[in-house]
Amino acid sequence: MYFQCVPWRDRSCCTFNTTHLTHHGSPYNFNFNHCGHVKNMSEECRKHFIQDSCFYECSPNVGPWVVKVEMKIRNERFVHVPLCSSDCEAWFEACIDDYTCTDNWVQNFKWAGGTNQCHPGSECRTFRETFETAENFCHKCTTALDCVPSHLTTSHSQLIIGPRQSVWRVVEHLGVNNLMVGVEDVVD
Repeated sequence: MYFQCVPWRDRSCCTFNTTHLTHHGSPYNFNFNHCGHVKNMSEECRKHFIQDSCFYECSPNVGPWVVKVEMKIRNERFVHVPLCSSDCEAWFEACIDDYTCTDNWVQNFKWAGGTNQCHPGSECRTFRETFETAENFCHKCTTALDCVPSHLTTSHSQLIIGPRQSVWRVVEHLGVNNLMVGVEDVVD
């Protein structure tokens, strides 16, 4: 396992090559520097996207959130993954001064030459200008994340609230069935 993918080292089907590519490129040729002519993505912002990719590529418990899709770069993706509001806010704050040309990274890029590109005529704007709020960013950017309010206090939500990596550790240690019970308690 490689750096940020280490939390899954004990129960993962990830290879070193997959985790290395996640850190030094992209398994799907996704260009995080799609507004590189203005400014490359900061390392702090990129770390959050790498962590997200590690979860997607390496966790053995992603099943409840994976759906089949027909896309140019993949045939499955996440939907409604619970993410603590505090983690969403930290991610947005890390990226707030970085640039993007679209608010929906799943559907609004032009794919050419095997990678994503901004559509001709689109404008690169900061994440702050594009998304305005952390919740809007987490919901719209990947369309896969559901922010869980940090003020919830049920015993199950306490396991979910906290550092994003802790969310994944809960998935790993409790198993999907227990986590899903907790998510249902939090969402309802």
